[in-house]
Amino acid sequence: MVTDNTSVNSAAAPQPMPSAQTHTHDTLLQSVAWLCDHYGVGRSPQALTAGLPKVGLLSPSLALASLSNAGLSAGLVERRVQALPTQLVPMILLRKDQGGCILLGRRLDPQVKDKRVFLYQVILPEIGNEPVELPQSDVDNLYAGFAILAKLTAKVDTRAGEETARPAGHWLLSTLWRYRRYYRSAAIGAVLINVLALASIFFTMNVYDRVVPNQAFITLWSLAIGVVVAMVFEAIARYVRAHLLDMAGKKPIWC
Repeated sequence: MVTDNTSVNSAAAPQPMPSAQTHTHDTLLQSVAWLCDHYGVGRSPQALTAGLPKVGLLSPSLALASLSNAGLSAGLVERRVQALPTQLVPMILLRKDQGGCILLGRRLDPQVKDKRVFLYQVILPEIGNEPVELPQSDVDNLYAGFAILAKLTAKVDTRAGEETARPAGHWLLSTLWRYRRYYRSAAIGAVLINVLALASIFFTMNVYDRVVPNQAFITLWSLAIGVVVAMVFEAIARYVRAHLLDMAGKKPIWC
């Protein structure tokens, strides 16, 4: 009986193992990308390093340039981890292995009563975007002594256009003189309003002094009609005065 040695040898031969591939995490670049996403200016790692002379891992100077290109104001500070201001978190901690991680906050370690030892909430990009809590000793072994602080860059609202140079002269007197017609009409309206406001007072005095003792109902109706007419004119005068002041207030003081 003939045996197919070729098929037996091929079945017994070991299969080649796939070659191992080593993937290096650029944790500083991932930290920069996380910080951009946190402030709503998300960028991909490729977009963050576009146009930058990046060779290998991202350096701290290139990280500052990436944050600036993304619209964030960033600075590199040298400070102990205990002295970092918690008002500026999240921030990037530079690591001794040339990487980075995100510091989210800290709290006192409840198990240590004698000295101020903290627990730190950090994000390690190589293990994911979920925060982990590390003790003081682990952070001291991880932290290189430098941190990158970043905040959104303030932008000036230019929707109103460029500001025109203001004319010379007193800021109040020149404005009043320029719009004297509006203010003169408003002053006349104010005098008229105050005069018409006296109608209700005179109406009350006349009712108690003349109408009630004499039972003069015709006089009462005449006074009432007069007061109503005065109140209508007072309301119109108030509306006109408010309109004039509103028109004067909407005009720029330098036109």
